[in-house]
Parts: sequence; structure tokens; C-alpha cells
Amino acid sequence: MKNFLIIVLALVVGGVGGYFAYKKLYQKESSANEGSTNKRVVTAENYQEPFMWGIHLNPSSFQNYSLEFWNKQLKYATKLATPWIRLPMDQQALSHLNIYDEMIQAAKDRGMSIYLLLHPSGPYETLSDPYADGAKVGGTVAARYKGRVKYYQLLSEGGNYSIKGPEFPGDKEEQYDEKRYGIIRDWLRGASEAIKQADPEAYIVINDLWIHTAYIEKLAKDNIGYDILGWNWFSDMGNIWERKIDNGLFIDQLKKFNKPIFLTEVNYRPDVKKKTMDEDKQSEFIGQTAEWAHKSGFIKGFIVFELVDRPLEDNKGIDYNGLIKLKESSTGTYTFGDTRKAFDTYKDIIVKYSQ
Repeated sequence: MKNFLIIVLALVVGGVGGYFAYKKLYQKESSANEGSTNKRVVTAENYQEPFMWGIHLNPSSFQNYSLEFWNKQLKYATKLATPWIRLPMDQQALSHLNIYDEMIQAAKDRGMSIYLLLHPSGPYETLSDPYADGAKVGGTVAARYKGRVKYYQLLSEGGNYSIKGPEFPGDKEEQYDEKRYGIIRDWLRGASEAIKQADPEAYIVINDLWIHTAYIEKLAKDNIGYDILGWNWFSDMGNIWERKIDNGLFIDQLKKFNKPIFLTEVNYRPDVKKKTMDEDKQSEFIGQTAEWAHKSGFIKGFIVFELVDRPLEDNKGIDYNGLIKLKESSTGTYTFGDTRKAFDTYKDIIVKYSQ
């Protein structure tokens, strides 16, 4: 009997000890797993931010950068009533971040927020280690602006660089050059991972244009992390909601990635040869696309490219994209001119849907 009681007591003690050991081990493993999987996964369903109305500003549109010139652009952006400024960082940005500090602060002083567009530190083909370059750029910038910048767009139209040629529509994976794509993929991976480490609450945007859906499919297969899918769309592509591809409507293909969608560059194409912009058509295209985007329910951001003309681009197709025209003096210098019709059209839409 005595031996039986000893055995029972041993079993009870062992069982209790085993339970607490298991509980401690389970909690430890659960905590570790939570730490490894507790990364925010942004989807079309759980994204809850207000609709983003934005305008692209170039710090040196028609003259060299100065804080005075930047503030003049911000003054027009304030009149436009847009709450978001898309600001591109140049390839030498890490060497003069103090300039971006003052631009970001100047926008904040006017109640506007900055959406940063990041580029590598040099031309793609010169990057000896694209991953390391992406990590350096993304990590440095995100650590510096944590809590001040909420959105980072990584590159612009990476698929356009990766595609084998303009004759390819971009909806098939074999239409991309693997070497060029590899540079883009590795840079994006480095930048994305570094940003998430430096500022886990920031949103990462990747984008492209036209019907380059296979580029996004390739990035998905390579596990490139991002939160928001951006897309550039211009008038020569037609109406985005009507564009058809082999599998049906193009926009339905974008929705299949299950990410919030931003239209990251929108505008009517100017007549480069005549050096003019059709103001009525520009106003109509921006107005109709903005209305559709907001009413769609799945488009979550809309950015017009861009605020003011850029006459120094040698007719590359963006010289006359501005919502603001320029005045040229007899000495060849420029200053702000009249606003185009699209300026008021876009402003009215922003005000209408921001109330």
C-alpha cells in the first residue's frame, strides 16, 4: 500500500511538473512564432487608411532647388487642396538628406504629408550589389523619417525597365529580361526588408504601368514584400476601367493581387511636337479617372503627375504635364504662369470627396 501511494505521488508530481514544463515551453514557442509571424500583412480587405489625394512635385521643375522655390510649389499645392505630396528622391539623396529634411518639414508646416519615391544610388546597370544598395537606401531613409513619412514607393515602373522591349505588352513572364529583372528584384528585396526593419508601420508601394501584370506575378513568386500596388496610367492607354486583356478586364487582374491599389501617376498626354497640352481633354481625363477611382471602392489613392511643367526635359513627353503652365521671359528663364483647367477640376474633386 505504501509503495502504491509513493507511485501515485510520483505520477502526480511528475504530471504537474510536466504540465508546467510544457506550458513554459509552449509559451516560449508561441512567443517566438508570434514574433516571426507578427508582421503586418496588408490586404485589400484590411487596409483602412483614408483615400489618398495627391500631386507629384519635382523639387527642381524649372529651376535649381531652393527652399524658396519649394515653398512656392507648396503654396500652389495648398491651393489645390491636396493633402499628399509625392516627392521623388534623386540618386544622390543620401548625400544631401538635409535638403529632404527641410522639404518634408515645409510640407508638414502647411498641413501636408509626404509620400516618398525612392531610387537606387546609381543607374541600375552600375549596381554591383543591388540588394545591398536597396538595403542602404531604404534603411537609411526609413530610420531617418520614422513617424514622419508613412508611404515609401520603391522605384517607378521597374517592370518597364525589366521588359525585353516596348513591343511586349508585359502580361507574360517570358517577356521580361531575367538579368534586368534580377537587378530590380534584388534591389526591391533589400529596400523592402530594410524599411520594414527600420519602420514596421510604414507602407511600401511598388508600381508599374500599362498591362505589365506578369512583372507583379514574378515579384510575388520571388516573395518580394510590399503593402500597396501602385499603377501609372495615361490617356494614350485609354480608360483604365475599360482596358481589356486576354483574361478579361485589365483592372480585374490587378484586383487579383489582393492589395490596395493606388493610381500613382495619372495625366493626359501632351502634344510634344506642338509643345502644347489640350486643356479641355486633360481636364476631362483627370476628372473622369479621379471620379471613377474614388467610386470604385478598391482604388485607395490617386496622384496626378504633376503640378507644374518641366521645360528642361528636352521634350521627353513630360514637359507639359503640369496643372500649372509656365511663363518664359526674354532671357529664357521661367516663372509660374496660369493654372490649367485641370487644376480646378482636380481641386473640386478633392474638396468634394474630402468633406
